[in-house]
Formats: sequence, structure tokens, C-alpha cells
Amino acid sequence: MVYSSPRIQVLGYDTESDGYSGFDEYLKTIHGKTAPARILGDLLNGKKLLWLDPEPDNNLYGKKVINKSADMGCEIVELPDPSVALDHLKDGSFDLVISHWGGLAKDASGKLRPTAVQLLDGIRKRDIEVPVIIFASPKHGQDNRSKALSLGAFEYTWYFEDLFEAIQRLFKEPKL
Repeated sequence: MVYSSPRIQVLGYDTESDGYSGFDEYLKTIHGKTAPARILGDLLNGKKLLWLDPEPDNNLYGKKVINKSADMGCEIVELPDPSVALDHLKDGSFDLVISHWGGLAKDASGKLRPTAVQLLDGIRKRDIEVPVIIFASPKHGQDNRSKALSLGAFEYTWYFEDLFEAIQRLFKEPKL
């Protein structure tokens, strides 16, 4: 007897002629629909992303996954400084900004502020409409998260899976 329900189904395949290659095909299909790079690739296709961090090596895994998305049609611009980022953002061509929180650095007025605060404040003052996800260390994460969200950030995350999930929430089409 073969059991089947709306939630559980038997995955059948021929083992006599092809061994277990039928099962491998199921795994490839599952991977194609659930792998972060594939999901992000679909969501970021045709989009332009700005990643602000003076230490880009801190983000190698995330950039590797998103760069796979870039192969699928996403343009990624990496910049190290908030003032340079703001100059790039003024043309309105970016769909997303990812920024680190950053240590204290002097802004244009000479005040010492974290990179993310400078960026978010500059975006607000210039009326730039772009979602920003802050991706930073969990150290002081809850306090920094509250500050970033109050300044208009879409999200503040510190683990790559949370970054990818925030991107999915941002660009996933609402279900009607």
C-alpha cells in the first residue's frame, strides 16, 4: 500500500535501471528551490545593491552567496565610506543598501558617529528612498538595532541567515 496525503507523499523512482539517480534528481530540485543563493538570485534579479563596509573581508560568506545572485542579474557596488555611499545613492538607482554599524568616525560636520548613523541620517536629510539593512556584530546589537530602526533602517541583523531572511522579507511579493 502506498500512503499519500495532502502533506506527505511518497517520492517514487526507478532503482533497477538508474540506481538512485532518481533520488538525486529530487535532491537537485529541492536544492534549487531552497538554496539561499537561488532564492536571493530570484529576488535580487535586476536589482542594484550597495554594500557599505570598509572591511569587506568581514562579509565574505554573505558576499559569496549574494555574488551568486549577481551571476543571476544583481549588480553589487561595494564602498568603504558613508559620504561616498551617499553620493552614489543620490541618483536613486539602488534598490537596497547593506551597511555595517561601524566604529566612531568623524562625519562631514566633525561629529564622531558610527558609519550606519551617518549613512541613515544622510539618507533621511537628502530624502533618498532606499531600504537599508544594517549587518553588524551582535556586540551592543540590541541597543544599536533600536537606534538604527529609529533612524529608518529596514532591519538590523548580525547573522548571515538573518540578513538573507531580511532581504527575502523586503523583496518577496505579498501574497494576495
